[in-house]
Amino acid sequence: DEGTAEYMHWAALYARERGYPYWKAFTTGKPPSLGGIPHDRFGMTTRSVHQVVLGCLEKLGLKEEEVTKFQTGGPDGDLGSNEIKMSKDRTIAIVDGSGVLYDPNGISRDELARLMTAPTLPERMIGHFDVSKLGEGGFKVLVSDRDVTLPNGDRVESGLLFRNTFHL
Repeated sequence: DEGTAEYMHWAALYARERGYPYWKAFTTGKPPSLGGIPHDRFGMTTRSVHQVVLGCLEKLGLKEEEVTKFQTGGPDGDLGSNEIKMSKDRTIAIVDGSGVLYDPNGISRDELARLMTAPTLPERMIGHFDVSKLGEGGFKVLVSDRDVTLPNGDRVESGLLFRNTFHL
């Protein structure tokens, strides 16, 4: 329902008008006045997904603190920031709208917490991550970067293309 709040509002009201008895449960993303729960405030989507991950880890006999994670969505977004706050894994990569952040030893949670509390949304993106907080082999490549050499010697011609394909 990302970016569709008005449609969700309309759909819930339309279901009520048509006499659907469960109209309040008809959609997600509707305003609290219609029974919606603001997932950005309470982390509902993140909590649900995180619980599934914890269940899978338990089934596999793994501890969250011992696994690595690659995360799409950074500290600037409600879902990404909620995941950073509640997870205990070793996050080694984050891709957001500004670029790619990678640290094979685990990205500094203190620095991510700093970004999450930055005063403006653009300042919360990984583009503002302090690279001095990256360990050996770590890097930050922004979508605006051109001709970057990574610590392993690989060359990145386009930061935008790199960001768009890094997770593949």
